[in-house]
Amino acid sequence: MGPVALQVEATGWALDERTVRDAILRELELDSTAAPGQAPMAIALRAVSGGELTVTIHASAGQDLSRSVAAPARADEVPEVTALLVGNLARDEAGDLLARLRAPEPAAPVTEPPLAERELPLDSVNLSLVYPLTLRERTDERRFALEVGLFYSRIGALSGLGLELGGVAHVLGRVDGLMLGGIGYWHGGAAEGVRVGGVLGVGGTGLDGLSLAGALTVERGDVSGGQISGVTNVTTGDLDGFQLTGALNVAGAVEGLQIGGAANLSRALDGAQFTGGVNVARGDVGGWQLGGISNIAHAVDGAQLGGGVNLAQGAVEGAQIGGISNLAQGDLDGVQISGGLNLAERISGMQISVLNIGGDVSGGQVGIVNVARDVDGVQLGVVNVAREVDGVSLGLVPYSQRGRTQAVAWYGSSTPFNVGVRFHTGALYVMPTLGYDPRGSAVIVEPIDGDYAPGLSLGYRLNIDRAFADLDVNFTNRSDGRDYDEHDIELRYRLLGGYQLTRMFGVFAGGGVRHHFRTQGASDSSVDPEFSVGIQVL
Repeated sequence: MGPVALQVEATGWALDERTVRDAILRELELDSTAAPGQAPMAIALRAVSGGELTVTIHASAGQDLSRSVAAPARADEVPEVTALLVGNLARDEAGDLLARLRAPEPAAPVTEPPLAERELPLDSVNLSLVYPLTLRERTDERRFALEVGLFYSRIGALSGLGLELGGVAHVLGRVDGLMLGGIGYWHGGAAEGVRVGGVLGVGGTGLDGLSLAGALTVERGDVSGGQISGVTNVTTGDLDGFQLTGALNVAGAVEGLQIGGAANLSRALDGAQFTGGVNVARGDVGGWQLGGISNIAHAVDGAQLGGGVNLAQGAVEGAQIGGISNLAQGDLDGVQISGGLNLAERISGMQISVLNIGGDVSGGQVGIVNVARDVDGVQLGVVNVAREVDGVSLGLVPYSQRGRTQAVAWYGSSTPFNVGVRFHTGALYVMPTLGYDPRGSAVIVEPIDGDYAPGLSLGYRLNIDRAFADLDVNFTNRSDGRDYDEHDIELRYRLLGGYQLTRMFGVFAGGGVRHHFRTQGASDSSVDPEFSVGIQVL
């Protein structure tokens, strides 16, 4: 029969009793089976075509619940109207009956919390030789104010002092107070206070205090306080405090300080890491990393100082100072200083190293070789390479893709034959030069077949359509090809005017003064007029 017993009396219609019952079950959200031992809901339906439709629920206490409405126009509408009336009656006036018809949900099993989280009654004192050889019974179910053991003790919780003279102190649950183990300590719950182990210590679900061990401390949770050990400190949670060890520190997010002899590992850092080896922060660094070998982080808002390599997998806002190299896979807003290589994506600041490589530079690069995309600032080195320089590029070879490089040859009154390569980066230019004087010089002790004069020019060009004016300074040292006297200096100060006859060919002429002097030895100084005339190609 199921949870509903239906009696149908219809006048003027042929009604399907099963269709009416299914509509009622859907409305009451019941399935077709009755709960064990539960009597069905007795429902009577009286429907008269063109008259009224009446639904009556026969309650078990003898009180009937009834409601009538005008009968629908069609017989196929009767099941739905009947179900709505039954649902209205059951919910408004017989809710307890409807609840009894539904199968009860199984009660959730009652489980006792683990011992590490249980609040145990406090006892006074216990003495242990080797658990279970103890003064008190069932010590693993008790909390003591004082536990004194010789080799191995095992208690439920500690609120006070736990002392294990020659072995391991084991607390299953929470520790509040001071815990000392000759070999070590081990507890399963949270801790407040101080724990000391001769060799090792293993914590439970967190520490608010200090743990010390001769070799190893392990905390299975967050630490608010400190860990000190001879070899390794580990916390599986976050650290708000410090870790100090002779070898390795491991923590989650660190807000504080890690000092390790060999390495410090953390998920993120807001504070400082100091080590003679490697510092690693898998996330962001807000603070300092000082590593004897290297520092590694995701992004840096602070500083990395390493004897070898500094690596930031993201942006750097601050400083990277490395003995060998600094690598920032993101942008640099600050400074990179190293003995070998600096590399960054975009630079707002300064790079100083043997080799500097960056994207767009807003600031400067100082090194032997500097490479950048667009420079808004300064490149100072032997070789400078950039796509475009809006500023100054000083070097023996300052190449700019959007600048200009020209081959230059000229005749000079002091050194007749001269060639050079002029590198333009904006209005400034740098020109390595080489001069040859077949007459030789009295400066060279034994002149042979003329003198050579390597040099460098630094100048400024003013363009006026195809015409131009150059103001430059040229520095040279003479050599006879066998002897080179770096103390013999020639400086030429020149003003040149020229005209670009074609896009590829131009001429220039001008003059100034030549200043010759020696920096050591006998005094030999002179100032003479200097005249030049030459061509430029490209």
